[in-house]
Amino acid sequence: MAFEPATRGPIFGRIALLGVKGAMNTYAALVFGSFLARMMGKSLAVIDSGSGRYTDKYTDLFSFDRELLGDHSPEGFIKAIGEANRSGKYGCLVIANVSDEWGFITQEKSKFGDWKTLTPRHEKFMDSIFNCSMHVIVVADARTKHDQRPMMKDGKPVMENGRPKQEVINLGVQAIQRVGTESRFDLTGLMDAYHNLSIRKTECQALPTGTVFKEPGDEVSRLLHDFFTFGSRPDDITKKRMRQFYMLMEYAEDHGVYGDRLRQLGQQVCGKPDPRFWTIPDIALVKEGIDRLTNPQAAQDVQKDAAKGS
Repeated sequence: MAFEPATRGPIFGRIALLGVKGAMNTYAALVFGSFLARMMGKSLAVIDSGSGRYTDKYTDLFSFDRELLGDHSPEGFIKAIGEANRSGKYGCLVIANVSDEWGFITQEKSKFGDWKTLTPRHEKFMDSIFNCSMHVIVVADARTKHDQRPMMKDGKPVMENGRPKQEVINLGVQAIQRVGTESRFDLTGLMDAYHNLSIRKTECQALPTGTVFKEPGDEVSRLLHDFFTFGSRPDDITKKRMRQFYMLMEYAEDHGVYGDRLRQLGQQVCGKPDPRFWTIPDIALVKEGIDRLTNPQAAQDVQKDAAKGS
């Protein structure tokens, strides 16, 4: 097989949102997930491993399909993720809360003490997240971690009762998940108690590490979608396509053409149901199709004027 030039097309994003108690990171995940799914003309799926406590309060604010997951084993999560992925209905999956999976793992470790079997099970769970054909946003609890180390003075340990004196050090806020999990995602953010989102790790140049957003909403959602769909450095043609894409999606929603109806229209007029792959000519064809669906008389008048001009 010969090497070929690498090209950048739409990708499925992987996002981790960590949060302390009351941070509303689940809410932020639903905001981002709803936008990403909508831009694909698909629905949002949610796995709630808290018997509804993670998402019950948001059911009147967002539209989503939900599975209340009682089995917190890796296999329980894998089964639910697979069901959402195989359905083909969803553009994004929100998993609230992956800390429950790690809680199961650590409990099993305390009972049986066998990482040889537990580690592969956890890795299969992580693989199921990254192998999905949809965007995935995971929600995780976070807490401040501490450790101990010998107290030093002038480069030497401070001794007490014949032993090095220990001091407590703050390791910062970390996810309640396996160490290193955060680094595997395209973007990892930390929500604080004041609902600020701090970007901790990122592949997206428009959302650099250290950036802070107060109560993140559509602004961050669009930046994420731009990165996943159009890339980090769009050229002039792609920028024009981006502008026309968002104008079309707003136009479609204003005219009640969204979800399956929009994807079916895309298939009919340009052979592409997925809006992420629509070119500038495709966007024009879809807009004409919306006009035909929602205002047949106006579409006929346009066709008559075009015929006269020719």
